[in-house]
Amino acid sequence: SSMGRPREHNDETREHLLQVAGAIIRRGGTEALTVRGLAAEAGVTTRAIYSLFSGLPEVVAELCNRSSAAMLRHHEAVPVTDNPISELLPLALAFRAGAREQADLYDKLYTPTAVADPAAATEYPPQIQRTIGRVQDTVRRAILAGQLRRPVNDHEVFQGLWAIVHGLTSLELRGVLGTPRECDRIWHQTITDHVRGLAAPT
Repeated sequence: SSMGRPREHNDETREHLLQVAGAIIRRGGTEALTVRGLAAEAGVTTRAIYSLFSGLPEVVAELCNRSSAAMLRHHEAVPVTDNPISELLPLALAFRAGAREQADLYDKLYTPTAVADPAAATEYPPQIQRTIGRVQDTVRRAILAGQLRRPVNDHEVFQGLWAIVHGLTSLELRGVLGTPRECDRIWHQTITDHVRGLAAPT
């Protein structure tokens, strides 16, 4: 026929493989991802995987790129204002939105690790360095504007916020925070109460 043969392994197959790989990682972590397991679950041959990806590291790297891009997009959509303390709730909700968009990789990508020297800074995954920078900048601007209680340490303020959003996200993604409506309420209430506690008396 004049239509020609369709490409055996196309963008649709690639997208399907990425979605299945994400689901496998969500269930068992990256160590659960194998070429054979991915092929079997996606209903393709191992050859199909190698025709679209150089190997599993490329599959995971692509998922990581998508996740960090989603996180960054949500954070950069929050406007920088002359009232920095008011940005903290939208930034927390941006983190939640980015995590939910790429839920499969949350534990792998967004769990910081302690570095060997306890006095050194916590090591955050490279995927979220720019995202973290956006929040740290807001905290520093709020301190400069006199909006936070004194004495105030920007690193400690950030770590407190991080602990809350990371905890809420982990619980929500595990389905233990309740219905979507309950999750919305818990997020808004918890962040609002925390920010109110940080605020300098007016």
